[in-house]
Amino acid sequence: QTHLHFIRYIFQSDLHDMTDKEPHSSDNHANAASSSKACSNDESSSSSIWNNLTSWVQKKHGGHVHEALHLETTNESNRGVIASRPIDHGELLIRLPSSCILSGRILLQKPDYEKSLQQKSSWMQCVASYYLALSTIENSDNKWKPYLDSLPKTYETLFQWSNEEVKTYLRGTTLGAMILTDRTEDSMKTRYQTAVRPVLDELKLLVGGEQAKSSEDDDEMKTFLDACMCISTRGFHYSGDTTGTAAGHDDESSYKGPFLLPIIDLLNHNPSKSCTTLQYSEGCFSMVAERPIAQGEEIFHSYGDSMTSAQLLQTFGFVMTPAGEKATTTNSKKSSRCLTPASLSKSKHLIAACQAIKQSGIPKRLQSKLALKQVQQEEGTKDAEEQEESWQVADLPIRDEDGILPDDILIDCNNHRHHQDGDTTTNSSNQQEDDDDYNNKGLTDELITWMCLQFLPSEAYEEMCEQDGKVSDLLDATILQDLYLGILVCRSLLLALNKKLDDYFYYREQEETNGKKEEAPTSSCLCETTDSVVDRLEALLAQPMPSPKNIINNNNSQRAQYGWTVRNEELSNLKVWAIQVSCIMKCLYEELKGGEQQHSNGTEEEPNAKRAKVEAE
Repeated sequence: QTHLHFIRYIFQSDLHDMTDKEPHSSDNHANAASSSKACSNDESSSSSIWNNLTSWVQKKHGGHVHEALHLETTNESNRGVIASRPIDHGELLIRLPSSCILSGRILLQKPDYEKSLQQKSSWMQCVASYYLALSTIENSDNKWKPYLDSLPKTYETLFQWSNEEVKTYLRGTTLGAMILTDRTEDSMKTRYQTAVRPVLDELKLLVGGEQAKSSEDDDEMKTFLDACMCISTRGFHYSGDTTGTAAGHDDESSYKGPFLLPIIDLLNHNPSKSCTTLQYSEGCFSMVAERPIAQGEEIFHSYGDSMTSAQLLQTFGFVMTPAGEKATTTNSKKSSRCLTPASLSKSKHLIAACQAIKQSGIPKRLQSKLALKQVQQEEGTKDAEEQEESWQVADLPIRDEDGILPDDILIDCNNHRHHQDGDTTTNSSNQQEDDDDYNNKGLTDELITWMCLQFLPSEAYEEMCEQDGKVSDLLDATILQDLYLGILVCRSLLLALNKKLDDYFYYREQEETNGKKEEAPTSSCLCETTDSVVDRLEALLAQPMPSPKNIINNNNSQRAQYGWTVRNEELSNLKVWAIQVSCIMKCLYEELKGGEQQHSNGTEEEPNAKRAKVEAE
């Protein structure tokens, strides 16, 4: 399965460039499925919904639903599909013909809709099909009523979180910042009015028909939000051939989802207990028991076992990690689990850190040590060719005209290898390449180049840039072997990280702990030791989740658990990155010392025993 790089807050990934076709590429067998859905139906209504839905699929569309399957309310808010008797390995659980599947494909087959939709994104095509299903209710057609009745009456997604919950439970996270920005800009309404509503209006699919005249109507906006949440939490994508024939309509064959699959979208997510996966053949989606299923067992499948907690939360509205459990980096090179990437702000973190390092005493101290090393070289300890250079950096300007980095930079230290763990056929050279690639995760060529540009002397900067101010070639991690430049860059990166950590600290402004107001741990202004960064990360990871009395809404304590899991995954990701940068800087300082005992001045000491242990891990 592919790792999905950080996607936008629940609806934004779908709405981005929605008016153009978007290619869907995934190695997932079934990439993105339904979620563990909240519903308000009681047990009797669940039984009625299930009976109507299965009868509709089997009698009207010729599909198949295993007789032992039934729908139950599994706890206070979730429904699940349960086996009423044992099911053998290989038995067919569900088969859905294309006639009972909602997707953009059904509209691409209709001449009245094809022309308007063929150049739109697959998401927009699926939204239109959802609205088409709603229109049959208005027209008393009732063609899709059994399926629409099975959908949740309410959804539990990030859209239901209050701003205060986002600020508290997702404090400091990239996901939290994106949500608040989107809400401040009212992105949902703007994009609906400018990009979605005109398409629906042209297709005459607006709910209310002739009466739907105003895009400011609250009911109209609610219908759109329900469509977004339905497709986000319940839409399937499939990477294989879904035409059912070797050749087919170009638009039809290129459509890979979303698909809204009745009955299948009632199955909940649990990778460790999954007993089936989505298949497609002969024009039908199907699921087969891939192991024996016990009586009373819930039928689970996986929406993707390598998705980060942030991806699960923003797409499906839930997180699997238990409450308060810290995201761990143990055996991260061998685990399929991915940590949520974190982001650094170019202006708030990177530029501020570089400027602070330039104006500090660190460059002068480095120049003094390099001068001492040059004396040793002249005395014959090293060849003159290996002399290290230094230069003044205090007056160097901010160099950002090249647009190498976006305003927000993702730090992603996940290991994305292409071969399976335990594959003994992998040769040593490939293994070494993988290890090198893993060790450099988070230190991209773009980030390294941008950071180096902030410290290069004018002559070197002009040599790197073409006449139009664009960088001709990106630098890689080998440039950090230069002692002076490498140390300045690493110092700046750790200081930027230290500034980022300030965003994560959770404190209660109006409350006191043991008679004293709780305050955020102070950080060293210039990050004089690498220990301070790792220690702060460990302190943040050890910080307890807000206690129930501090939960904004006691009924939503689960949201606090979800937010804390995303936060700790980001912090664990940053911890891996901090250790990588710290190890590079440690090697540079050891080379700078030349093997001699360093004078104890409290600034460039070797890592202590605790730090060495962390590096070993």
